[in-house]
Amino acid sequence: MMDQVINQQPETEGPSKQNSLGIILFLVLVIILIITALLYFNIIPLNKFLQQNNKPVTSTSAPTKPSNEFQYDTAKAKTLLTQYIKDTLKPEFLPANIELKQGLGINNKIVEKETSKFGALFVIENSNISTTFLYKESSNMPNGYGIIIQLNNNDQATATASLANLLLPMYFTNPYVVNACKTNTGISYCENFQTLTDGKRGYGITIGKENNKLLLTIFTCFFPKESTYYNSLRSCIAQ
Repeated sequence: MMDQVINQQPETEGPSKQNSLGIILFLVLVIILIITALLYFNIIPLNKFLQQNNKPVTSTSAPTKPSNEFQYDTAKAKTLLTQYIKDTLKPEFLPANIELKQGLGINNKIVEKETSKFGALFVIENSNISTTFLYKESSNMPNGYGIIIQLNNNDQATATASLANLLLPMYFTNPYVVNACKTNTGISYCENFQTLTDGKRGYGITIGKENNKLLLTIFTCFFPKESTYYNSLRSCIAQ
């Protein structure tokens, strides 16, 4: 009798297991068909579905600046300043590469508050050349351009028109002829500053003392008619 019960047990459990397996396979198939249908009819976007099923364990995001801080167009600043340099300096003084820096101030220092100001410094033929580009506040409209060249060799104590007219054509492509010179707070300068149809432009030289050394610089500037400073400017350097 016991042998008959043991021999009959597999026959009674076999169909039960097969039925359970069939139900599980059927349910899996139904779930797959439902998900496929939802994806096919765009009820669940595919990219969202994949993102939810492939989330990284940890994620780091780059720090963002406050939304109220205006983002100036650095690429546009470099393009405009580069073109200004090419149009203003003689070819032999053009740098091979212009490294633009935002907020560049005096002595190659970055002033974080001057975010609308961009500049580049380079040295050519013993001359330190500093260039400047300005945006209008909270906009990507040009506000001003400038180039200052400090000459390392100088034996002149006072700026003169003849010296200006000798040096300016050596560095700039089409400088103005300088006639007037002035002295202000120990600095002598000669300049020709003109109002044009598209803005205001000037050329000149300055000589002043720094650490008991006479420094000679030549300069030029351009402020477009749309510039914030257009109406008030009477000189590149004098206020």
